[in-house]
Amino acid sequence: MTAENTYSQQAEVSLRLNNVTLKTAISEIEKESDYVFLIIDEAKNELDAITSINANKESISNILKSIFDGTGLGYNVVERQVSVYKDETNKKADAKTVVSAVAQQQKKKITGVILDDYGESVIGANIMEKGTSNGTVTDFDGNFTLEVANNATLQVSYIGYITQEINTAGKTSFNIILIEDTQALDEVVVVAYGEQKRSAFSGSAAVVSSESISRRPVSNVMNALEGMSAGVQVQTSSGSPTASPSFRIRGASSINAGTEPLIVLDGVPYEGG
Repeated sequence: MTAENTYSQQAEVSLRLNNVTLKTAISEIEKESDYVFLIIDEAKNELDAITSINANKESISNILKSIFDGTGLGYNVVERQVSVYKDETNKKADAKTVVSAVAQQQKKKITGVILDDYGESVIGANIMEKGTSNGTVTDFDGNFTLEVANNATLQVSYIGYITQEINTAGKTSFNIILIEDTQALDEVVVVAYGEQKRSAFSGSAAVVSSESISRRPVSNVMNALEGMSAGVQVQTSSGSPTASPSFRIRGASSINAGTEPLIVLDGVPYEGG
C-alpha cells in the first residue's frame, strides 16, 4: 500500500546494493537522496529482511516497491518523508481465508428417510436448516441428503402433517416419522367430486368415526349409521339377519334423480352388492 506526491514521482535515485538488510538499504537511500524514513512501531522488527537494489536513475516509488514487496511492510510517501509501517492488509485477508476454511470444515453431510404413520415413504417433504435458506425435499423413496452446520436444527414439514424440529448435533443419519395433523385434516371435507375447505363448503356434512361404528353391536355398516348422524334414515325391508337395509338422507324426495343416496367408495360410485 503506497501514497505518493508529485515530488516523489519526479525524484530519481541511482543505487546498487546486493544482499543487504532493509535497515541498511534504507540508510543508503537516505544518504543518496533527500528522503528521510520514519519507521513506525512493529515495522522495526521486520528490517532484518534481506534485499537487493540495482537502480539507475529510477523513481523512489519503483525502488520502494522493489525492496518492500513481499516483506509485509507498507509505506507512505509525503514530500520527502517515507513512513514505513506493518501492513495488516495481507494478515486480514489470511484471517478471512482461515475463517472461511473453518466454516467449511464445520459443515457436515446428513442423510435420512421420512415416513408416515403407516411406514410409507413421504415424497416431496420439505427439509430446511432452521434460520437459513438451505434446504431440500425428499425423493420418490422418501430419502434426502443435505449439508448443514454441525449443530443445525432441521425443520421437517409436509401438508397435512405436524412440522417437526430435529437437532442434528452428534448425528448424520435420521429416520423421521411424520405425524398427521388432525386439526388441519378437520378443516377439509371430502365430497364425491373431490376435497373442499370446510370454510368454503356450502352443504351440510357430518363425520362418523370408525371408533363409533365399532362400538355398535350390528352386522351391517348401514345399520351402524342409524341414529349417528342427523337426517340419515335407515330402513330394513325384512326381519332376515342377512337382509340389506336401505337408507335415505334428508328425506325421500328428488326433483331430477332417484331417492337413493350416492355412495362413493375410494373415488368410485358404489351401488351395493
